[in-house]
Amino acid sequence: MSNQFHVLTKAEKFVLNLMQHTPNIPKYYRQTFAYQLDGCAVQLILKLTEARYATSKDKQVCLKEADLTVSKIRVLLRLSYELKCISIGLLEELSLQLNEIGKILGGLKQNDQEQP
Repeated sequence: MSNQFHVLTKAEKFVLNLMQHTPNIPKYYRQTFAYQLDGCAVQLILKLTEARYATSKDKQVCLKEADLTVSKIRVLLRLSYELKCISIGLLEELSLQLNEIGKILGGLKQNDQEQP
């Protein structure tokens, strides 16, 4: 159970960090990237919160959806960098946070599958 709290805390810090930077995305790309990134980030927090309170079967679904959301955020961040909407430093910082969240999520999915 403590890993679920841990991943939620890490995700909240990631979301706060991300949302401090999305308003700086150029106006031309703001609707495409900033809004999508913010939406996916909030979706990640909501899925992790659902997983925390879900039954075992539902928890697996929530964790898979959260993992998919992490992948979507990664793609959006890479595209944002390629279009010069974010700096390489910010991409690296956010990617490190996302990698940590992804590792914890992978462990939670595996542990939950092993339990009867």
